[in-house]
Amino acid sequence: MRKMPFSTFAGNYWRSAPHVSAIASHWPWHWEKRYKMKLLIAGLALLTAIVFVASGNEPEPVPQALGDTATTGQQVDVHVLRASHQQDVLTVFGQARARWQISLRAETSGRVTQVADAALVGALVQKGDVLAEIENTGQQLDLANRTTALATARRVLAEEEQRARIAQENWDAAGYKGDPDPLVLRLPQLEEARADLNAARLAADRARYVLDQTRIVAPFDGAILKRSVGPGDLLQSGDEVVELYDTQKMDVVLTLTEAEAARLSSPIGNRVRLIATQSGREWQGVVERVGQRIDATNRWIELIVSVKEPNGLLPGQFLRAEVDGRSYEDLIGIPRALIGRDGAVWHVDFDNQLRRMPVIPVFSQGDRSFVAPGSDWPPTLRLTPPSRNFLNGTAVSPVFMSETDTLNLAENGAGQ
Repeated sequence: MRKMPFSTFAGNYWRSAPHVSAIASHWPWHWEKRYKMKLLIAGLALLTAIVFVASGNEPEPVPQALGDTATTGQQVDVHVLRASHQQDVLTVFGQARARWQISLRAETSGRVTQVADAALVGALVQKGDVLAEIENTGQQLDLANRTTALATARRVLAEEEQRARIAQENWDAAGYKGDPDPLVLRLPQLEEARADLNAARLAADRARYVLDQTRIVAPFDGAILKRSVGPGDLLQSGDEVVELYDTQKMDVVLTLTEAEAARLSSPIGNRVRLIATQSGREWQGVVERVGQRIDATNRWIELIVSVKEPNGLLPGQFLRAEVDGRSYEDLIGIPRALIGRDGAVWHVDFDNQLRRMPVIPVFSQGDRSFVAPGSDWPPTLRLTPPSRNFLNGTAVSPVFMSETDTLNLAENGAGQ
C-alpha cells in the first residue's frame, strides 16, 4: 500500500478534523523509529568515550612500605600501682519487707459500732490505738454472770474449809485411834470447792478477755495496708478487720550466687550499707540470718539484713546493698582499662621494655580488679594500657601518669 505524504495528511486533517484514532492510523511511525535508533547509537558512543578516558587517567595504587608502624621506642602512658590492704565490698540487690505483716481479725461476734480514722488505709498507728469497736452488751452480761459465779465459788470454798476444820476438831476430841476416812474430814468436798473456784476464776478471766476484744487495737507500731469493715457491719469471730505491717522492724532479703557468698568469711554480723535505687537515700543494716538452703532453680543463697532505723523505708522498696566481705593484706587494685581481653597486663620494666603478665582477680569492685602479686612480680607495677601491637621485650618510652590520671582511668576507662 502506498504511503500518504505528510503534507497531504496534514491538509486532510485540518479540513476534516478526524478523531484521534484516525490520526494514529495515518501517522508515519517509521520516521520516529529511525530517529530513536540514531539517538541510541550516539548515546552509546559518548558513554564508551567517557569510560575510556576515565580508566586511562586513574592513578596506579602505590604500595605501602612495610615497617612504617614500628613500635620501637614509642611513647606509652604508664600507671604506677602498689599492693596495699584491701576490703572486699560485695554489691548486690534486694527488696525490703516488713518483719511482721498481719491480718488483724475479730475474736468475738457482733455489730461494728465505730471505725477509727486510724484504721484508714495508709494511716500510721501506735501500739494500743483503738481501730474499731464492736457492740458489747452480750459480752458485758457474760462477764457479770461469770463474776457472780466466781463470788459464789469463793463462798462455797470458805464454807467447806470451815466444815473441814470442825470435822478435824471433832475427830481429835473423840479420841479415835487411826486415820479417819477422808469423807469424815470432808476432804473431797474441800478439793471440789477449790476446783470450782479455779474454774470460776478462769471463766471470769475469759469473759473479761472477750469483752476486751470488742475493741480492736493495734498490736504494734505500724501502718494500715487494708481495711475490711465499716460502721454497721456484722462481724463473726475470725472475720478480718484490718491488715497492717510493723514499721519499726524491717528486713532486706539479699540474693547471692554461690561465688558471691564465698567472698564473705562470716556473713553473720557483717555491716551492710543500703541505698535506694531511685532516691539515693541510705540506711544501715546488719546481716542477721542466712538462708539455710540454696534455690534449686537459680542457685541463690539468701541473706536477711536487719535495718537498724528503718524510718522512711517501705516494704517492697528495691535497694542496692554493699556488704563488707573479706579483708586482704596485699592486693593490687588494677583499673580494668589496663587489663587486656586475654586477662593479662603489660608491665614496663626498669629497662623500659614491655613484659606481659597474666592476672587472676581475687575480686572485682567497681571498675577495678584486685589481684594478688605473683611471686616473680616487682614490688611496684608500671602498667600501660594494652595494645595489639605489643610484644614481650619491645622497647618503649614511658610517660608516667599521676595518681589522679590513674583514678580517672579506673572510673572512666574500659578494658580493651
